[in-house]
Amino acid sequence: MPKFSVIVPIYNVETYIRDCVESLQNQTLKEIEIILVDDGSPDNCGSVIDEYAAADDRIKVIHKKNGGVSAARNDGLKVATGEYVLFCDSDDMMEIDACEKLYQAGVKNKADVVIGDVYRIINGEKKYAQFFASSFCTQDRKVLDDLIRVDFSRKYCHDAPPAGAAFGYGGPWNKAVRKDFLDRTGICFDVSLQGIFDDILYTAYLYAEAERVVYITEPVYDYRILDESVTHSYKAEMPRINTAIFAAWGKFLKKYGSDGRFN
Repeated sequence: MPKFSVIVPIYNVETYIRDCVESLQNQTLKEIEIILVDDGSPDNCGSVIDEYAAADDRIKVIHKKNGGVSAARNDGLKVATGEYVLFCDSDDMMEIDACEKLYQAGVKNKADVVIGDVYRIINGEKKYAQFFASSFCTQDRKVLDDLIRVDFSRKYCHDAPPAGAAFGYGGPWNKAVRKDFLDRTGICFDVSLQGIFDDILYTAYLYAEAERVVYITEPVYDYRILDESVTHSYKAEMPRINTAIFAAWGKFLKKYGSDGRFN
């Protein structure tokens, strides 16, 4: 069994995909599997990742009809066999020691979820984004609920660093999650949201079900800021998507917030 499964949904990112895959191949933790999900990409990504798979037996490739990022992540999750699972966007990169740091923190603390910090890459410049003021390991339900609140809005950050609350608290790309925890709870990505806020909802479910969460003040991820990303592009169907988002959050709140704790 590999120590880590890294799942990468891929669509129309030929410019960036080699940087992404090679950042995973070069991880200091070698006992990993890299699951590349070609979501019907119209460019040459499919052939590029087949090249990598032919040269590295740690790489698994899935080619599928386009179904959106949520479905691609779920398809990768179905074949993952690692102790911990991490999702990486195909236009981003992992820091070279990311898997090692996240795995060590998870095993040491017997954690369901391990959170790390990130770098934002804007016009080639790295900017460090620290999420909380100090590292922690918690089983405190109040703190775990605070983590859910900051998914709703970073203004609710209960322990912001001196520079202020960062971006991306709900991103799945800096969170290592125990595979048996995901299997037991059935947590996955909501395909009805079409890649908008599905990651934040996924993270909220992690915190709602987790018994122990660890946070390390170590940057593990390089997040590129791109104008063409899913969340930055115009969509004519946004009213319908927003309706689905509110319905999904309503379902979450009915299950975990019926006592008003998240009002």
